[in-house]
This record gives sequence, C-alpha cells and structure tokens, in this order.
Amino acid sequence: MGRRIRISNEIRTAIARAVDMAGSQSELSRLSGVPQKNLSNYISSANSLMNESTWIQLAPFLQDFLPWEKTAPRKNLMTVCRVEGVTTRAEIVSELVRRVAECSELDEHARLIVIRLLSEP
Repeated sequence: MGRRIRISNEIRTAIARAVDMAGSQSELSRLSGVPQKNLSNYISSANSLMNESTWIQLAPFLQDFLPWEKTAPRKNLMTVCRVEGVTTRAEIVSELVRRVAECSELDEHARLIVIRLLSEP
C-alpha cells in the first residue's frame, strides 16, 4: 500500500471549491477519476486519509484552491515511477528528460544543461 495523505481542513475546503467549480461531485468524479463517494467522504470528514494515488488524481483540480506549499511537487521519484509504470533506468531518465523539457519554470539554457546531465551515462 502506498503513502496516505492526511486530509487537512485546507484540503477539505479545496475539494469543496473544486466541486463547486466542476458543478457537482459527480462531475469532479468523472473528470478526476476519483469515485464520487470518496469526494463526499473527504468533504464530510468521514475519511481523514486518502491514498497517494488518489491525491495524484485529484491534486490538479485542487491546485488553484490550495496554498503553493501544498501543491509544490514533493513526490518521491520512485513512487511516481511505480504509479506510472516506469521501471527501468532508461525509462526513468527518459521520463525525467521529458518533464524537464516541458518545465516552464526553467529557461531554455537551464533545461538543456539538466537534460545533458541526465543523459550522461
């Protein structure tokens, strides 16, 4: 079993706001892939923890409603790789290169330096 995320009041409020933005719990469920019952339980405090894989599905819909610290990437690389089915060193490096190439927070020069370093044997 993966890591569990504690559902703070901030997260609970962000889920409720994401539901409002989506129009309903059912619609947020459809968009995120998280069962509607889970969303209801998170909002009502019936569940105080969620699986990391559920957090990964839901986080993109919550990021506009949470402080930056809650949405900043802090995921362990191996956890991300397991969830996404990346298993070999070559696949991990390839995934990292793809993510760095798409990272808008780095300028082109920085992206190229990081990609070069990742590509070294």
